[in-house]
Amino acid sequence: MPEELALRVFFEVTHDVSYLTCADFLWAPSFRTHVIVHFSTVIHEHGSPETLRDPCGFAVKFYTREGNFDLVGNSFPVFFIRESIKFPDMVHSLKPNPKSHIQENWEIIDFFSHNPKSLHIFTFLFDDVRVPQDYRHMEGYGVNTYNLINKADKVYFMKFHRKPTCGVKCLLEEEAIRVGGSNPNCRISLP
Repeated sequence: MPEELALRVFFEVTHDVSYLTCADFLWAPSFRTHVIVHFSTVIHEHGSPETLRDPCGFAVKFYTREGNFDLVGNSFPVFFIRESIKFPDMVHSLKPNPKSHIQENWEIIDFFSHNPKSLHIFTFLFDDVRVPQDYRHMEGYGVNTYNLINKADKVYFMKFHRKPTCGVKCLLEEEAIRVGGSNPNCRISLP
């Protein structure tokens, strides 16, 4: 898998959801909307193998008749934090040291030990099925919750998820080492 990949594809509505929203690109089944999809790593820096333990990020830009609609997410069903003020600390703890280009285990453990709510994602990060085989077999979970408003002005809160029709396939540790050329745990490991 390349580190970054942008695909030009279509989003096609498969079920009538007009009762949920006025957005015309979501109304009619079989209606197609042009989208651009971008996949990338989240934690590790440019040039890192994609077989390292890392959420896979994605961004989808929908080019609708009413304007652009952006959807961002990653391959984990939960996020690291719930309070946005902790975002800079979380990023700093997970990113590699700018001098050595290696993650500092003590910073990761320090952040998670002071944020016990983050333990849930910690278990996903070290799960055996968290290195996707490829983007086609990867689930995606939108980060944001959206307000959808229908014609009757009723508001629905909506999170978007990507469920692959061909199933989920992941690399186990031995496969990730063979494919990526490095140990998927080499940068994030428990002391």
